[in-house]
Amino acid sequence: MKNLKVALKLAVGFGAVVVLTVIVAIIGTRSLDTLSSRSDKALASYDLLNEANHVRHLQSVFSATGDRALVAELDQSLDQILEAAKATRRTFASADDIQNIDTIVSAMLAYQASFHRVVDAREQQDNNARQWLQAGAEADRLAGELESDLAGTPDAPVMHFDAQQAGLALAAIELAKQNRQLRFAVSIYRGSETDEALQAMTRQFEASREAYRLLEGKFAGEQAEKHRQFQTQVEEYIGLIAKMPALVEQERQARRDMDASFQRAYASVGQIVEGQIAKSKADAVASDILMFSVTALALVLAGLISWLIVRQITRPLNNALSIAEAIGAGDMTEVAIERRGDEFGALLGSLDKTRQNLRGLLLHVTDSTIQLASAAEELSAVTEQTSAGVSS
Repeated sequence: MKNLKVALKLAVGFGAVVVLTVIVAIIGTRSLDTLSSRSDKALASYDLLNEANHVRHLQSVFSATGDRALVAELDQSLDQILEAAKATRRTFASADDIQNIDTIVSAMLAYQASFHRVVDAREQQDNNARQWLQAGAEADRLAGELESDLAGTPDAPVMHFDAQQAGLALAAIELAKQNRQLRFAVSIYRGSETDEALQAMTRQFEASREAYRLLEGKFAGEQAEKHRQFQTQVEEYIGLIAKMPALVEQERQARRDMDASFQRAYASVGQIVEGQIAKSKADAVASDILMFSVTALALVLAGLISWLIVRQITRPLNNALSIAEAIGAGDMTEVAIERRGDEFGALLGSLDKTRQNLRGLLLHVTDSTIQLASAAEELSAVTEQTSAGVSS
């Protein structure tokens, strides 16, 4: 390094400090970018969760209202979730995150399939309900007519003086009553869809059947035809109602599958968010350690470079100063000089050359002085001889 020019030394020193500073800045910028990327991924996961909650809201509204327009809106929201999940997947590099995204996609597809099963079950229930309402209304009409024919109305009751006719009237009244109770049991089951309501409705099936069986073969003519039609309508009504538990269970199972799929997707989103938070913390710690290490290294190198540069400057300057002071004090003793290729080497060389020239000059002056002293001594001797001659 002593053969480098001073300007190059300074350039190398300051350049190294600048490079280390740039490295620290780059590490800090990359750390911020990494943290920002983690945050963006977590926000993207939250967006998926928000859209999934919107889907759940649409599904709840559909369950409450049965509005078919919500089906298309829900499918559109699910398509948006799937597209967003696929776009988010391309930004992930971790195998765990990619697996969670794939789980979200598969879970939402399963959710969509289960929802359509719910829609189909609901549609079958609605179609079944329309048919049994029609059959039930017809059975009510026929039961009312039989009751009216045999027992009359509250305003115009029919008086029977024959025990058999009176028994038929009472049986017709019981038939109409059981039919109304059947309709009531069905409405209770439709409102609650509980096992207790199902059992009560099933018992009412048998009670209604028993009521019209008691009247089999007891009528003739038009009343026999009404009884036959009533029996047909009631059996159709009961048969349609009997399909409802299976359809209800089908819808329940589809809802359970929907809940399970949503929970899978929800858990995967939570894992992604938690993973990004954990990775952000780990990245922050690693960045802090790296920043501290690089900063410490930069400080050490900066101190070392500064010491080397100062040493490379002050050492030859002190040497030159010593030579100059020795020359000023008249000490022309030869001193070993460090051979350098920089400006300080040239300065030391010039001072050494100056010292050598002054030393040669002083030696020449000394020789001249000695010669003058010899001449003076000879002149003094001649003078003494002359003086002695003059005295003689």
